[in-house]
Amino acid sequence: MFSKWQPVFGKSDIKVTINLAKQLSNMLTSSIDIVSMRVPDVITSIGTGSDLARHSLRTGVYCTLLGNALGLARATLTELCLGGLLHDIGKEPMSLQVKSAIDGEERNTRSHPLIGFRRLCTHANVPLTILMMCYQHHENVDGSGFPVRLVEDEIHIAARICAIANRFDHLTSSDNPRQAYSAGSAGRIMEQDRSNRFDSEVMRVWLKLLKNHLKND
Repeated sequence: MFSKWQPVFGKSDIKVTINLAKQLSNMLTSSIDIVSMRVPDVITSIGTGSDLARHSLRTGVYCTLLGNALGLARATLTELCLGGLLHDIGKEPMSLQVKSAIDGEERNTRSHPLIGFRRLCTHANVPLTILMMCYQHHENVDGSGFPVRLVEDEIHIAARICAIANRFDHLTSSDNPRQAYSAGSAGRIMEQDRSNRFDSEVMRVWLKLLKNHLKND
């Protein structure tokens, strides 16, 4: 199943992508031992596929872990996992971009939430939770994010969860062109941004979850 995820973002058939993401989200939420799983272990647990595919898989797992720590229902956890898998569906893999065009990469980054949202809207029965995770995961609680500069509770709770999971993976991933941070260092960096970027309560729960998993390291 995981091996199928590598080329999924290169497919033009949105239905294929969503169906595979549904299978993966059901499998992950069924198989992950959420209580005992150590968050840092997820960083290296997915070793196949493209950078974007690995990032999406890890983000889906982190969203599920955080949702569970927040006490959300099982059905919501499955949607969080699915939203994490699909949150960057509007972003083309780097292999499809002109790598030397930095401005093109910036446009890809800024536009992908809207592109992904529109793609998902062409498919019937995509839950609002997943749509908002795709569209709003780069919004900041102080209104400095994109694409529409939402603030605080204007941002869907699932998108606020996804924003934290997404940022944590970007900081800790070995796919990062800069040196990856340790899980503990990433948590400290994110804590500094909690007042302007992230939901304070969701961040509190994430840092507590992260601390519990790191306490024996």
